[in-house]
Amino acid sequence: KPGATEKEPAWYREAVLLFKDNICSFRALQDRLAVFDDPVKIADHAHLIDEKARQVLHAASASLEKLPDVGQDFWQAWTEDLKKKTPFKGKELFMPLRIAITGQTEGPELRRTVKLLGRERTLARLRQAEKIS
Repeated sequence: KPGATEKEPAWYREAVLLFKDNICSFRALQDRLAVFDDPVKIADHAHLIDEKARQVLHAASASLEKLPDVGQDFWQAWTEDLKKKTPFKGKELFMPLRIAITGQTEGPELRRTVKLLGRERTLARLRQAEKIS
């Protein structure tokens, strides 16, 4: 996997913990870890090609650019900012984010996934999805 942080044992430990309840073999773990491959493979573009998704992705990129890091309080600050900058909540807000970040409509906890990806890779994925929307 690319990225200096991913070479560290702590990164792998956190990644395994992210998926521990949904794996029963090393092959299953390997399949789950594919969510961290770049570029992200977006399975379902349908959720990204409407005006709501376009607004969410644009606001998410703009907001993330202004945040200094993806530390402990990052997720709360980022999602609160998005809720203020868009009229959306729930699935309308989080589904475009989930698909842009993981490429999937279901998957690992976004807060922890973003922390493992880091700010720059998350931002790159949001920008990639913006081009689709």
